[in-house]
Amino acid sequence: MSRLCLRGLALVLFCLPSLVLSEAEWAEPDEALLQFRYHGAVNTMISGRYDGEQFYLPLSELFEILGIDYRLDPDGRRIEGFFLESDRDYRIDLDAGVAEIDGRVQAFDSDRFVVTELDVYFLPRFYEALFGLSFSVNLRRLTLGLTTPDTLPVIAEQERERARGHTQIPGGMREEAPLVFDRDRRLLGGAFFDYAWASRYQGGEAVHNYSVRGGGEVLGGDLQGAFRGASPGRAFDTSLDDLRWRYVFDPNPALTQFQAGRMASGGLEGRSHRGVRLTNEPITPRRHFGSYQLRGQTEPGWDVELYINNRLVDTVEAGPTGDYSFDIPLGYGSQQTTLRFFGPSGEFEEEERRLTIPSGFLPAGEVNYSLDAGRTDVEGRDLLHSSLAAGLTDRLTLGVGVDYLEPFVDEDFRSAVFYQRVNYRLGDAHLFVLENAPGALQRVFVSAFYPNQVNWETRLTRFSDHPLYGSSGVRSEASGSLFVPFTAGEHRFAFRLRGRATDREQRATTYSWNPEIDVRYRRTLFSLGLEKARGEARETHLTGGTRTSLARRGFLRNLIVRTRYRHDIRHSRGDTFQVDATASFTRSARLRMSWQHDRPTGENIAELALTFDFDSARSTSTYRAGRGTSSAVQTFRGSVAYDPDHGRLVGQSRPMTGSAGATFRAFVDYEGTGTFDSGDDIIDDRLVRFREPVSLRSDPDGVDRAYNLMAYRRYSVDIDQDRVRNPLWVPSLPEFSFVTDPNRFKPIDIPFYVSGFIDGTVMRKVEGDKRPVGGLRLLLTQVDGDYEARVPVFSDGSHYHMGLSPGEYEIQVDPVQLERLGVRSEPEMKRFIIQITREGDFVDGLDFILRPTEQSAPGVETPGGR
Repeated sequence: MSRLCLRGLALVLFCLPSLVLSEAEWAEPDEALLQFRYHGAVNTMISGRYDGEQFYLPLSELFEILGIDYRLDPDGRRIEGFFLESDRDYRIDLDAGVAEIDGRVQAFDSDRFVVTELDVYFLPRFYEALFGLSFSVNLRRLTLGLTTPDTLPVIAEQERERARGHTQIPGGMREEAPLVFDRDRRLLGGAFFDYAWASRYQGGEAVHNYSVRGGGEVLGGDLQGAFRGASPGRAFDTSLDDLRWRYVFDPNPALTQFQAGRMASGGLEGRSHRGVRLTNEPITPRRHFGSYQLRGQTEPGWDVELYINNRLVDTVEAGPTGDYSFDIPLGYGSQQTTLRFFGPSGEFEEEERRLTIPSGFLPAGEVNYSLDAGRTDVEGRDLLHSSLAAGLTDRLTLGVGVDYLEPFVDEDFRSAVFYQRVNYRLGDAHLFVLENAPGALQRVFVSAFYPNQVNWETRLTRFSDHPLYGSSGVRSEASGSLFVPFTAGEHRFAFRLRGRATDREQRATTYSWNPEIDVRYRRTLFSLGLEKARGEARETHLTGGTRTSLARRGFLRNLIVRTRYRHDIRHSRGDTFQVDATASFTRSARLRMSWQHDRPTGENIAELALTFDFDSARSTSTYRAGRGTSSAVQTFRGSVAYDPDHGRLVGQSRPMTGSAGATFRAFVDYEGTGTFDSGDDIIDDRLVRFREPVSLRSDPDGVDRAYNLMAYRRYSVDIDQDRVRNPLWVPSLPEFSFVTDPNRFKPIDIPFYVSGFIDGTVMRKVEGDKRPVGGLRLLLTQVDGDYEARVPVFSDGSHYHMGLSPGEYEIQVDPVQLERLGVRSEPEMKRFIIQITREGDFVDGLDFILRPTEQSAPGVETPGGR
């Protein structure tokens, strides 16, 4: 161990004399190792030269690391290649003392470079003058930095990798890490509970409501249900509702899931019922095939969660201007959609809407079916549904289905309705959906979304007199929307238009339309619109409003002020005016104040709300006062979960039932058992990094917990090794993926091992003597993994490398450098194994002899280790 420490100390302080062929009559520069890091893409050691005043940096070594093209002639006197682009040729002539790039010639002095057998070393100012590469050396830390206005090839490659795998692109297109932790079925496991309590006090009376929604894993499937209660008097009326059990099968094209309990049926118009369902539809949404974009705006930096039918679909973070967007997979129909907004200081907003999302698109060659049977909740009728859809091409999907609804004795209608559905995608912008149920319903949906963010959609529906479809005597309806963003100068504008028309029996056609334009100026969003409606009465209103972020620091942080004015044009008078202010005065406390004036009645309504948002619960107290009346409401909401694998009860303010979680425990596995044992040390450095936004929290027990993950979905994780407090600890799993289990935390242990250390020498046989060869590099490769490294050889011929995880490795002298020197290595390669030990394994004897190429050498040697 003492030998390892001495060599580790040498890594920082080491400077040895170098055998160089200097171009000038001054003292030979010494060799010095520099730690070179660049934008997270480069982290390696390079061998520089130091003459006591300035550093010389190796050109070929740096250019190879940065991915810059270069060619060095055999005698090392001429270097040429292209810089970043194939038409930007450069040439460096050492004998002439000139360098040329882009037709620009620059002369340099002989004291600005050093030549060795393996590389050419230049001063940092040479790289900056010729290539715009500004290198800086920190003598105290022995580090090398780099700044440049250009995007270097190594960074371009990193950005391409991120674009392919690590950014917020649809999950099916994201590069997945190796699957290590697959689905783990349990007969009984997990316990997630969401709770809510509300008490309302008004006029000396109190009304209380509560709900508890719970979920767990039962018989290998997910079970969930809810208890709800209310007390208009002293006694509570309690009911069990929304009970449902679902079993998800292993990947199987014939059957993916079975459900029993309360659910919504498929078909053109889903109906709530209690029954069973069989289907082969995918468990998690398809994302690699096609999507429909949902856009909106909130506060910058807020987290936005998208729920469809109370199921978490995706999470994004709003951009610098508050804009957000979701790529909703083309597999949903008209569904209840919920958006939940979470601010950095615990702010919370929720928005519910019913969206018409194009449904039924399938990849070419895929066939999906669904079978439902049960009894409707409201009417108590027997219900049957079956559907079949096939992707003929990636742009055309055809579907058929049948809906059956039991008629009552005095009713006369066709109980079974057959329908057809056509889904077509024209290019990447236009979607067409046609649904036809003869004698019952016809519907057309058309939408478009263009690269400039302009989008529109329209929906036309015609109903016949059938109880399965339509309600309230509606014969037909049409709706549409248009969104056009544009800029004028430095200001961003957005024009919106929404409209709807409905034709009812024995009533006049009603319609409404609402144009609106928004403009953002600094921190304020201004809006101006018109609301026009025609039906039994005609109404026209002019609307206007603002939304301003006034303060981000101080006592009132994240202060947001909203105003809204509504003017009645028909009666030429103001209608309502409202002002609302929300601010955070601690990390977990928010205050909201609002005042509304109703001009026709002259009534003023004031409201004051105080919210405390903790890690495991949210409390909101609201007081409302108007003309002669007042009321107070107190609510509590949150969720709790039991983590049996770590014996801990955890909670949060967001709902968890129906979702999944994961726990990550990193520890130093001293004995190499792969499991956490007594004596192992927990690493509480928050090392887990997901490849997409998730809610991740570090708890006091040293475990990182991920909340609100989608059940049955695969997630990829990387271990952030730069955050490990001990550089000798290396993870057994630098990256991995796992499949979540429903309504429970999936336990994931991440063993770390004490890394190994290697050393040896490289000597050149010259006339019977062994002479050190500095400036060489060795190529180190893990046989049973993907680790690769470049190991520098010092001027005394020694080399060493630290931080090796247990496993089998191969090491060899760089063949390119061997060819340049006209020698071959004896042996060509060495193979060794790093064992798991408490203090870290140490392997020495990795020695190589370089001989002229005409002499033979053995192929592979396997040294011993200790």
